[in-house]
Amino acid sequence: MDATEHFEDAAAWLSSTPAAANLSNDSKLEIYGLYKVATVGPEPDCPAPSFFSLPATKAKWNAWKAQGEKYGEDAQGAKEKYIEISEEIGYQVGKTSKGGVGGVVVSSMSRTDMDSEEELHEPVHARAMDGDIQALTDILKSDGDLINSQDEFGMSPLHYAADRGHVDTVRMLLDKGADRSLQDSEGLTPFQLAEPMQNERVLNLLRP
Repeated sequence: MDATEHFEDAAAWLSSTPAAANLSNDSKLEIYGLYKVATVGPEPDCPAPSFFSLPATKAKWNAWKAQGEKYGEDAQGAKEKYIEISEEIGYQVGKTSKGGVGGVVVSSMSRTDMDSEEELHEPVHARAMDGDIQALTDILKSDGDLINSQDEFGMSPLHYAADRGHVDTVRMLLDKGADRSLQDSEGLTPFQLAEPMQNERVLNLLRP
């Protein structure tokens, strides 16, 4: 597994593991900032949030900015730090299953017994984050109720697709009945999560 695959594997694991729920807000923001630097670049691609912006929006922007100042154009360094944090939480390289419709992400701290519904519940969020429309379609054919399932952070598949800027995935989820008004654990809708990135195509699809 090369460095990029290692990073992607860690990101898929971290997005689904129950262990992440025990992280402090500061740790979650550090991870968020590292991910953005590693995948987008050192500078947030949107203006600084205004005084009236939601606290979570400002915190995420500031986290991205801080990690960008630390790592600059060194995306590889940001990836290595991201992997290091994941390993401290419990990630082990090569332990993430990627078979079938996306596999099941299971850490040593997760449930030991999982029925078929649970096996599909976790990948739906990871595949939305990846923008993998075909895998999402396969998952939702098996259980359409997963369209609005929320993880331990209150994030639905639409939240993840909106946050990553996957226009076609956002459109597909909305067409299949995704609820754009759902709020995550910080009280943010998919539209509000997408606002800091100022991706107008995504925002236009999500506008109330």
